Amino acid sequence: MVLYWILGFVLILAVVFALSAQLLTKLRIDSYDFFGRNSLLMYAGTLALLFVAVYWASSHSEVNQQFKLPLSSEHRLVSTAIILLSAISGLLLFKLEAWLISLKIKQQAHAHASVVPYWQKKWFVPVVVSIVLMEEIIWRAYLPLAIFQEWSLSLTWAAVISSLAFGLHHVFFGWIHVVFKSVYGFIWLLMTLSTESLIPAIIAHCAFNFAVYWHSANQTNTSIKGYKEQQG
Repeated sequence: MVLYWILGFVLILAVVFALSAQLLTKLRIDSYDFFGRNSLLMYAGTLALLFVAVYWASSHSEVNQQFKLPLSSEHRLVSTAIILLSAISGLLLFKLEAWLISLKIKQQAHAHASVVPYWQKKWFVPVVVSIVLMEEIIWRAYLPLAIFQEWSLSLTWAAVISSLAFGLHHVFFGWIHVVFKSVYGFIWLLMTLSTESLIPAIIAHCAFNFAVYWHSANQTNTSIKGYKEQQG
């Protein structure tokens, strides 16, 4: 039941986003600016609803097992390498996205504008980490397995559907981010399946998010400084 609720919910979000963008355009309101400044709040709110549903439907013991990596003495080097490679992969995905979105300057400027005022707040880091943890539990620990078991699909199709749903949930950030996040979701799910742990995906996801937010805040501050200098 929760499986259908999650998938139906993200589809409804996409429709609501499309209709809202059209309505804002008719009202002569910049939809890029509106969603850019409110996207983080909208996403966090809907993510919390999904997490509550998954929390009550999932097996907590199975989820808890996915927060472990082999840390015995003989595997410590492997675990350290996995952690480092996960962080590097998140940063590389950010660099790739930044390069691709640079072709769409306007959307790049507004995509993460909502995080800029909060970047230096003390609660920003724990909130972002909490969001990543909720995302990984929903989109990597719960949904692929639920699709695999309830629909009797192959693991490949379960991965594709859950990754597309993950991307679609980011619709508030713009359609281009639906594509990007679907790809990232698939990559992070492969990391989870190959290591049998959520830790690599969590690290890569956190590295990606903080790189994006730091870049957005730095870009905005640079633009403001340049504007002030021009004004004399």
